Amino acid sequence: CSEKLPEDGKEVLVWYEYFRYGNYNCMYQTFGIGYQFDGFWSGDVQGHKSRCIAWQPLPEQYKEN
Repeated sequence: CSEKLPEDGKEVLVWYEYFRYGNYNCMYQTFGIGYQFDGFWSGDVQGHKSRCIAWQPLPEQYKEN
């Protein structure tokens, strides 16, 4: 993410971390689908203390022969 961001609004596969409050109170890392506009992430990567670590384009959709 520090080298390059995807196009604005384009969904990509992201690896991100987020802080979970309550009984957990710790940082978690997971993956999901996200998109960004002007460096601000949405989709699965949203909420307080969430940040994208890495991203890659989504694979092509399956097409039946």
